[in-house]
Amino acid sequence: MEKWGARRNVVTYNALIDGYCKKERLKEAMQLFEEMEKRGARHNVVTYNALIDGYCKKGNLEEANWLFEETEKREVRRDTITYNALINGYCKIENLEEAKLLFEEMEKRGVRRDTVTYNALINGYCKKGHLEEAKWLFEEMEKRRVRRDTVTYTALIDSCCKNGNLEETLRLFEEMEKRQVSTNTVTYTALIDGYCKKGKMMEAHKLRAEALKLFSEMKQTGLILNVSTYTAIILGMSKQGRPDEALRLYDEMIEAGITPIEWLYSSIVGSLNTSGS
Repeated sequence: MEKWGARRNVVTYNALIDGYCKKERLKEAMQLFEEMEKRGARHNVVTYNALIDGYCKKGNLEEANWLFEETEKREVRRDTITYNALINGYCKIENLEEAKLLFEEMEKRGVRRDTVTYNALINGYCKKGHLEEAKWLFEEMEKRRVRRDTVTYTALIDSCCKNGNLEETLRLFEEMEKRQVSTNTVTYTALIDGYCKKGKMMEAHKLRAEALKLFSEMKQTGLILNVSTYTAIILGMSKQGRPDEALRLYDEMIEAGITPIEWLYSSIVGSLNTSGS
């Protein structure tokens, strides 16, 4: 740029830093960050947000936190994006205590908490099996009129399924449809997995029918069926005494070009031996 007589300004630097961060080239991004100061281009919140997000995605929370503290020293006003990046980073390394402290700090400082903020914490709590905390945040979203999206519902649906609470799972799924929140592959896979594992409270044939119905719905709505989806339905059919259906679905997965998990075929063969087929 400077070769053509154009001087780099804050906007130019921010665009370059953001580009490097998205490509995970953080060394080059930091070199530009340092160059900005030497050339008198003042760092702003956009500069810091790009770098904090980049380091969080790489799992380098130490560097991300240093940059976060620098905003305070340099009197750069932190915004929702700044906090979201760091909250998400802490949730990914399962440091929910730090994430919660930042969440609370947002309110104290008058920084708006949005869907992304809540989703990061809800996901974090669900992955750690802290379903009650996740539900509390879910209800808090409603009270604060923060929009719940596909990510919000899917995290809770998946967690409820893993906890064996199929009734709550179905309630959430119905609420999604009522509120016209779009479903995705993860939503359906969690539900299918839930139906296939919940053999004690409902008749096996009813469970099979519901799981296969959801599987069929996914195809009709154009959702991508992945290895997790096929594995859930195949294992479900195997465990419920339908190895013939499991084999058909296994062949369908191969034809679709999806590589199965190594032990999946052995599981089907085992169910064939058990059923005497």
